[in-house]
Amino acid sequence: MRLALAFLLLALAACDTSDSDITLLRVENATEIDFSSVAIGSPGQEVTWGTVPAGSVSEYREVEELSTRTNIVAEAADGLYSHIPMHDSPFGEPLGRGRYTFLLDVDGSIIELDIERD
Repeated sequence: MRLALAFLLLALAACDTSDSDITLLRVENATEIDFSSVAIGSPGQEVTWGTVPAGSVSEYREVEELSTRTNIVAEAADGLYSHIPMHDSPFGEPLGRGRYTFLLDVDGSIIELDIERD
């Protein structure tokens, strides 16, 4: 019985569903503003989340080829908030594979972004 359990555990480990070959992203709303939608990426290649309430964290979404230099637009009852990066590099650094949290805060109508690798 123990041997069968050991083989089962080994089989499950071999079927690893780790995130080593994909990039997953979630949004943390560190503001006191309820976002009715959040879009991250470039036009035509953006990933969107529905409502991300104040102080909450969204579910992970799979993204492709996202870099540290990306556009973010969050919609709220009082208007739009945006993050349009201004870096020397036009492309930024690729995030790479794994799980990331984009921590969003605001200053006026500008989104301040902090990227955390989870």
